[in-house]
Amino acid sequence: MGRKPPIFLRAPQFLPILCTRPSNSDVNSLASLKDQLLDCVLTVPTMTPTTLLIDLDDTLFEERDYVASGFWAVARHLPIVAPDVAWGDTALLQSEMMATLDREGRGAVFDRLFNARGATPAPGLISRLVSHYRQHQPNISPYAGAVETLESLAATYRLALVTNGNLLMQQCKVAALNIGHVFEAVIYCDEEAAPKPDPAGLFAALKALGEPVHRAVMIGDNPSTDGMAAAAALIPFLRVRSPRFAHLPAEVPEVTSFSQVPEVLAAGFSI
Repeated sequence: MGRKPPIFLRAPQFLPILCTRPSNSDVNSLASLKDQLLDCVLTVPTMTPTTLLIDLDDTLFEERDYVASGFWAVARHLPIVAPDVAWGDTALLQSEMMATLDREGRGAVFDRLFNARGATPAPGLISRLVSHYRQHQPNISPYAGAVETLESLAATYRLALVTNGNLLMQQCKVAALNIGHVFEAVIYCDEEAAPKPDPAGLFAALKALGEPVHRAVMIGDNPSTDGMAAAAALIPFLRVRSPRFAHLPAEVPEVTSFSQVPEVLAAGFSI
């Protein structure tokens, strides 16, 4: 990789400092104390990680593909639930929803479809469309090499998936990606009522595995959720830099794709 392997250190591991205890007379002498501290040997214990806590969306697959899949399902469903509206081509409806998402965010996507056609959705229809979106069987695939990488990692490490998002949606994603078999634990933070950056999901994963926190590494793409949850749990964070969150700064070791993770770990990754 052309760089020294990253060394991950946590604050508690900066102890102990091995030096002689200053005498009482030395305590009153700043110069003497300084000399003794400079002569100290600072030992930093390192450990090889045994447990990998891994994020899902934009770490193992492109989450935008799920959104496009859900919009396609809704576009096909609209003529059934609102047959009086001239909906037109399914692909164009999907593109329209994606454009609204990029322009305004998720909140008004379905409403805008009706507004653009001079129609008013029936009471409760928007909620039913949201449910249809969440319940659809997604047409998504893992990143190239992601499954093979997971299977390789599972031969050396204990793996747990820790994912934010609506429970049903995340369960459908895991099933569609066919990756559940490589994880010894799957933690849906929605079930914990504690989405990352709350570290509760990370602790739940470690508890399920019976593994200590000081032997774990968090791998994810979002410094604001995965990274902050790891920091709160005093767990090192390895970032998979995804296009979606590439703009977010984070002074942490990183890779550009999940398939590079084993190389980083094998290069002498210490915690």
